Amino acid sequence: MGTNAQRTFKAHRDALAFKAEVEVDTARGTLLDPTNRRLTYADWHDNWMQHRPDLRESSRIRAQSIARVHLLPTFGHLPVQRITQPDVQTWVTKQTGSPATVRRNYGELSASLDAAVTAGVLTLSPCRGIRLPKAVRADMVILDHDEIEHLASCILPRYRALVYLLAYGGLRVGEALDLVRSDIDPIASTVRVDSTVTVGKGGKKASGRPKSDAGMRTVPLPSKVTAMLAEHKLHFPGDYVFTGGRGAQIHVSNFGERTFKNAVAVWNEQRAEQGLDEKHPRVHDLRHTAITHWIRLGADLPRIKTWAGHTNAAFTLNQYAGYFPSDDSAFMDALNQGIG
Repeated sequence: MGTNAQRTFKAHRDALAFKAEVEVDTARGTLLDPTNRRLTYADWHDNWMQHRPDLRESSRIRAQSIARVHLLPTFGHLPVQRITQPDVQTWVTKQTGSPATVRRNYGELSASLDAAVTAGVLTLSPCRGIRLPKAVRADMVILDHDEIEHLASCILPRYRALVYLLAYGGLRVGEALDLVRSDIDPIASTVRVDSTVTVGKGGKKASGRPKSDAGMRTVPLPSKVTAMLAEHKLHFPGDYVFTGGRGAQIHVSNFGERTFKNAVAVWNEQRAEQGLDEKHPRVHDLRHTAITHWIRLGADLPRIKTWAGHTNAAFTLNQYAGYFPSDDSAFMDALNQGIG
């Protein structure tokens, strides 16, 4: 990846000092390949992206966009080995996006420079001790049973069963839109999740495995939701469980940004007529709704983690900490009954 490994010095003492430094690095096992001395960040990032077979198409497009817009204008021309911690901190501080956007962009830079350490291009990543803007988590909009029913009645009939599936099965919308008819088991009242649809290159749909092995799962459904899905399949036949007006697979972005938003707008008009406050759930809030209902009904953490397709229970706890029971009186009453 580099070109010239030679190095010249103005003074003999400088050459001796460099020689001593190389000998120390060699003894420590931290000597860097001198051919990488001129390797620019732009070239390194391009090389790194070519060796990331784990990325889904949508993730690759997002990573390349972040690099093109946010990383390469600042770091692209610099040799990787010349990027310093102050350089990174200054770049983070000058960014004007939301805290979530800044943290996302920094995460891509940090991952690329961690990979440079692994590859022996760097000894240490300059992405250490960086002060990031505090992330502001978007408030979840959790719906009760009546609100779910009312919202479902405001959406086009061919999508009503989808609202119930998301709000009670906790699937991600991409997972739900990639379901085929055999994924629904009406006898066991379950749904099998083994693929998801995302937005690929050029805005095209791309289907593939969930991001993690935990995403491959079978989720139990209330029998009423299973019955709705069975009726839905009779009225709207197709290869996929949920299809558009012409029987084709639904585009994730179109459903979330158009169909669902339009339903929420109609729902809020009706709520206003009833003297109720507006609510603005995103389609992903239906998944949050399902998970919080499980928690409130007393489902244990391992079960919630599995149904939700989370990689670890710590994430589940962190994301939904405020919804777990906090009243200790029932436990204390039970203990009191056992004390002689």
